[in-house]
Amino acid sequence: MALEDVGSYTEIHTNATTTIIAALGAGVPPLGILLAILVNNPGATWQAIVYDGTAAQNIIVATWVSGTSPALPYRVRLKNGLTVVTSGTTPGSLTVSWL
Repeated sequence: MALEDVGSYTEIHTNATTTIIAALGAGVPPLGILLAILVNNPGATWQAIVYDGTAAQNIIVATWVSGTSPALPYRVRLKNGLTVVTSGTTPGSLTVSWL
């Protein structure tokens, strides 16, 4: 396995809109892969919505609500970017693994 195939990660622990993979330029899609979401701390009534895009208005890839599985494997190709929106009463901690 080549080092570039291992992937990257982004940890999110606040209520925020987090753009992880942004557009590379006009007409050039960022061909990324969402590998997994790991729940480090579920918070209280906290949720995450994952979008295939650079904003919270594109295609929804996944929705997570606190209290569910600690590891959510996906391995899905992204065509437009990767944005995660988290919201709720008490933020927890998620690690988003991606290529």
